[in-house]
Amino acid sequence: MPNACGRSAGPWSAPGCRCYRSILSSENAVPPSAARILEEFGRLESHRLYEHGHFLKTFEPDLTDLHRQILHLLGIPDSTFHVTT
Repeated sequence: MPNACGRSAGPWSAPGCRCYRSILSSENAVPPSAARILEEFGRLESHRLYEHGHFLKTFEPDLTDLHRQILHLLGIPDSTFHVTT
């Protein structure tokens, strides 16, 4: 059954989702592998700043549009990557 983008539903197409198309660069593109997804998210870092042993601030990871698209397709909220202090 075609989804909102007019394509058959597959592992990278959430019902009603219009964003998965931008991840796949052409009609014959292969969906990203788990290794590629892990590589992309492996670059994310958060940092905690301390001064004289006292916590000052957390620097959150910067999610790109690609990160957000992948998270959306996997059904994972962006907030998963926000550090709680």
